[in-house]
Amino acid sequence: MLRRLQALLWLALTACGLVLTCATAQAAQPAVKVGVLANSGVPRCLEQWSPTVQYLNEKILGHAFSLVCLEFGEVGQAVRHGRVDFLLANPSIATELAGLGVSPIATIKKPGSYSVFAGVIFCRADRADIASLADLKGKTFMAVDPQSFGGWRMAWRELRQAGLDPLKDFRQLRFGGYQESVPLAVLAGEVDAGTARSGVLERLERAGQLKISDLRILNPRISDQLPLLHSTRLYPEWPLSRLGHTSAELAEKVAVALLSMPADAQASRAAGHAGWTTPENYLPVRDLLRELRLGPYQDLGEFTLEDVLQRYWPMLSVSALLFLSMALSTALALRLNRKIRLAHQATLAEMERRRQAEQERERLLGELQAALANVKKLSGLLPICAGCKRIRDDQGQWQRLEKYLEQKSEAQFSHGICPECAARLYPDLFKKK
Repeated sequence: MLRRLQALLWLALTACGLVLTCATAQAAQPAVKVGVLANSGVPRCLEQWSPTVQYLNEKILGHAFSLVCLEFGEVGQAVRHGRVDFLLANPSIATELAGLGVSPIATIKKPGSYSVFAGVIFCRADRADIASLADLKGKTFMAVDPQSFGGWRMAWRELRQAGLDPLKDFRQLRFGGYQESVPLAVLAGEVDAGTARSGVLERLERAGQLKISDLRILNPRISDQLPLLHSTRLYPEWPLSRLGHTSAELAEKVAVALLSMPADAQASRAAGHAGWTTPENYLPVRDLLRELRLGPYQDLGEFTLEDVLQRYWPMLSVSALLFLSMALSTALALRLNRKIRLAHQATLAEMERRRQAEQERERLLGELQAALANVKKLSGLLPICAGCKRIRDDQGQWQRLEKYLEQKSEAQFSHGICPECAARLYPDLFKKK
């Protein structure tokens, strides 16, 4: 008996030693925190995703993975302060945080091998006044959270396309906080209509919490890619993303472990999916954020004149001053240029007038010199014959007096006969008379 007690005591001590050794070894392992968006509350988050974290601990040795459940308002702060190493959240949050180093490494795959989801918009089936999205104008509406993708943002985009501005056209817009809260509030008559992610209504009906026949699906859509009730376009499922500070080696190990998770694994069944697939194309999510001007696109879009003035008034003021200065400088330059051009034209005209005056002066001076030259030629002693009255010129030639005067002056002669010469030359003629 004593030996049996000693053996049992030895086994107990050995077991305690092994437990302490394992606990010490696990404490020495690097801690890896997996943040998960608790869109249905923390208890359901723990129920859904604790098996996945345990699965990672079993598949990836040397690391201690732990689960961190995050409310909508806690996700951004956890990422910015590095409180998590991996993040499982809706794709709009993951896309918004891409600028902080968040990048998808795997995407959830739902039963039936589809990896898309949507939003569903609904009201009570007995509401005869609500048959389409347009009928929601002036009604009360409930969504999950401003950051909920399937529980708000998808529906917001469809409402805008239907011509409604939810921020202005609803009589009241409320947020229930969790996916399950919205359909229950609609059925209780707390609000006229609401929206949640696809699959929530079916899950609540399976749990016996509601009957889908008591609800009317607004803007219903049918797609081979999604065998669930939905009212919006389809978008890729939630991604698991690594953060910027997480090593690429560890991220690769996690991605390989998740992609090899069987569809019937206990972790898959607890999370309500059929395993994981490679990261989907999240461009449709970016398109939605751009259209709604959310996240990295919140400053994009058309600005009103008031927006431009409020945001850029310092730059506009400086630009206006520069424009006025340039306009004044240009006007002064044009005015000065006009004065210079007129002065130049006046100078050219004055130069032309002076040139013509100079030419006229030179012409008159030439004529005066010629006249003076002629006067000089007719001055002084002129050699003249005492008999025939001919004059000897500068070349020694004897010329008649009238010819010489015509050459040396402007005088011209006409010939006649005086009475004395007439009587002497024509005595017979003048005697008869």
